This record gives sequence, C-alpha cells and structure tokens, in this order.
Amino acid sequence: MDMYVVKTLALTTVLLVVIYIFTFRRLRKNRDKKWDSVQDYRDRYVKRREHRSGETNYVTKYNSTEDYREK
Repeated sequence: MDMYVVKTLALTTVLLVVIYIFTFRRLRKNRDKKWDSVQDYRDRYVKRREHRSGETNYVTKYNSTEDYREK
C-alpha cells in the first residue's frame, strides 16, 4: 500500500510540472498579443491633448492667472 501512494504522488507531481511548463511557455508566446488597457488609455489621452482645437496652453508663474504668461 505504501508503494502505491509513492507512485501516485510521483505521477501527480510529474503531471503538475508538465502542465506548469506548458502553461508558462504558452503565456510567454502570447504575451505580445495581449491587449493592454492602461497603455491604450494613455495613448488616447495623449492624442486628445495634442489635438485640442482652439486652445492654447500657457504656463503661469506663481499661481497667477493673468499677471504673467510664458508663450
């Protein structure tokens, strides 16, 4: 009975290692195909900021709205 338990544990361990290796290789292979929602949001945000129509961005000094503007 003791040898049966050892064989079963060994077989289970080997099976788990094979599944782990298979999963790891598949994830590594498909890493570039994943959709990155954070990067997609950042790209869209930058495009919106760059393509604003009719707005000019001024940098004010000393938290003043009208005293001084850098162009």
